[in-house]
Amino acid sequence: MNKFIAIPTVVLLGAIGISAFAHPVQAAQIKNLQLEFTNDKSTTLPSPYELDSTKKSEVEESIFTEEPYFKEVKFLKLDEPQSLSERIDRLMFGIKTDVPPEYDVYGYEMRRYMAGIGDANRITDIEFLTTQLVNVKKAEIILQYWEKALRAEMDAIEQIIEEKNETSSVRSTYKYNRGVVNAFLTEAKYWTLNNRKMLQYLIDIGPKVYRYESSTQTVFFKTNQNVREFNNIYTAKILALKEIREYM
Repeated sequence: MNKFIAIPTVVLLGAIGISAFAHPVQAAQIKNLQLEFTNDKSTTLPSPYELDSTKKSEVEESIFTEEPYFKEVKFLKLDEPQSLSERIDRLMFGIKTDVPPEYDVYGYEMRRYMAGIGDANRITDIEFLTTQLVNVKKAEIILQYWEKALRAEMDAIEQIIEEKNETSSVRSTYKYNRGVVNAFLTEAKYWTLNNRKMLQYLIDIGPKVYRYESSTQTVFFKTNQNVREFNNIYTAKILALKEIREYM
């Protein structure tokens, strides 16, 4: 029996607002935040992965060296699970268990909408930022549907476990997977929220207040307040990315 059936849905990654590249593109990073029109190093704040040397390698690994690439896919649907154990295992699909994009409807769609946000070269482009803000909000909606589906499935699994008085092994596996799912949902919300905050902040202050210099990978701001505020937001964004990369 064929394990998969097709759903006639095609996602076109070249759609407006989605960052999709035919070839790998070097990702522009932010390494420093600095006050404009000064060489005073006391006004320079390094980006988060340089703040703590013990954490530097961990967070550096979470930063994309190339812009994420997504190809066109046709989503497929898995056949119904054949056992309770299979249902428990599937809770991890797209979270800790890698699945091909065509079977990862929620996770793939989230990544797709979040893909272009980290392009530092375009952070002064208000139209780009506005489009990415819309994409983040779409990703948040997808996450809400994903959470709803996962929680409904976990409720159903728990009911079966109690009704059939399942073994301690099954209960233990379910308890572990449920814990991972709950942790993932928390981190995913933090990830999308902090990206949304960063985009909204840049839109609110406007490109007249800041600029990006690609040669030094530095963002220059006109006031110390902007340096501090953006540093707090950007730090939260990068640390959230680090955490979500543990799953996705």
